[in-house]
Amino acid sequence: MIDVLGAPPSARPKIFVVDREYDPLADLVCSSARETVGLNLLWEELERATLLPSHKAPAGLIRMGSCVWFTDLISGESRSVRLVFPREPASNATVSVASSLGAALVGLCAGDEIEWRAADGKLRHVRVDSVAPPPPHKPKRMSLAELLADFTLNDAGTPARAS
Repeated sequence: MIDVLGAPPSARPKIFVVDREYDPLADLVCSSARETVGLNLLWEELERATLLPSHKAPAGLIRMGSCVWFTDLISGESRSVRLVFPREPASNATVSVASSLGAALVGLCAGDEIEWRAADGKLRHVRVDSVAPPPPHKPKRMSLAELLADFTLNDAGTPARAS
């Protein structure tokens, strides 16, 4: 395991992870074929996180899909990104939770600061300025064929669940 957090545990901000996001995040780390700084940091953060149901998540919590405005306190640069899983298309407006920046941000709240060692060995230190919640989940639109895939027609010609 690579030591990636720059501060001792007592100096790190408290972090929260929504319970339904914990398993997909842990699975991402555990299913990886190789060890990376970002995945090691993500695992360290998941191990120390307090799990919460969605309805008890504090306002301004960085969750998957959140839009985060932060300031790099070493360079002075401010930017905004949306936190995504690595399978989502990459862009300048997104950051993967598997990257060291994404892993450092997950679970923080507006006003929190964190420092860690990036993959290049440099110390990073960011402050979360504000957080917009993830967009509401929209169920995938399905075609009639997809909806009826689990059904067959019975002798009367009406749909019945396939066994």
